[in-house]
Amino acid sequence: MEKLDVMEYVAKEYEKIANKISILSSENKQNKPFFAIFQIGNDPASNKYVANKLKKLDSVGIDVRLFKRGEKTDEISLYDLFCKKSDLEFEEVPYMVQLPLPKEYEELTNSLTSISWELDVDGLGISSKERFYTNQKSFIPCTARGIRDYMKYIDSSLEGKSVLIINRSDLVGKPLQKLLLDENMLVSVAHSKIPKEKLLDVFDKYDYIVSGIGIPGYFKSEDIPKGCTFIDVGISFNDKGKMCGDLEITENKGDDFKYTPVPNGVGQLTVLSLAKNVMEAYYGINN
Repeated sequence: MEKLDVMEYVAKEYEKIANKISILSSENKQNKPFFAIFQIGNDPASNKYVANKLKKLDSVGIDVRLFKRGEKTDEISLYDLFCKKSDLEFEEVPYMVQLPLPKEYEELTNSLTSISWELDVDGLGISSKERFYTNQKSFIPCTARGIRDYMKYIDSSLEGKSVLIINRSDLVGKPLQKLLLDENMLVSVAHSKIPKEKLLDVFDKYDYIVSGIGIPGYFKSEDIPKGCTFIDVGISFNDKGKMCGDLEITENKGDDFKYTPVPNGVGQLTVLSLAKNVMEAYYGINN
């Protein structure tokens, strides 16, 4: 059993991004890239994700700013929060709305994601989805991009290999299915409504398992077949407040397989992909 060193890969990629931003800024005589995050509420998981984004993006030379309001946001402050985008300072600035929104604002999700694809570095807006799934130029949703890029880093050729994606969300399962089909993989998709025993029955048919169920320790290390690589997307918190993944490493560690840890796994890949998307949005997607 091998725990994959995701952080080693992430550090190398951040160094590349920082160097590229330095070169492009110098060549174009521009300021460093500017990026805005809009957030409503104090969801603990969202707060951690946002804090990590602020820290990592700043470290590579991206000027990232957070515009945040509490859950008791009235109509005027909602306008103030999101209509800042219409100010001259923000007209051509990549930005993202941190999801999920508090329940009382969920109906705003579609309108808030009606962002032009050129600035939609999260890749979740309506225009971005349409372009992505019709093979037009767009930004790839960050978690899916991060997983695809890392799989290509640890495997010289994904073509002809098999993957089971246990997630069907717009953030992970759906875009990742397309990305890995584009890599000529055999792709199967399942989800949390499939009984666990049915999933376990087919695990040994796959080279990769990407799991995003979101239940701490849903699978045990002895469930993972020999030679498989388990990509753990299921970030959640147990009753003690500890961050956990879908995979629990038990005393009976199981067969010889590889896995990404939680924390310091897919969450880091997601933020890395956001940094790549911001850089590409600012300097041009083809740079």
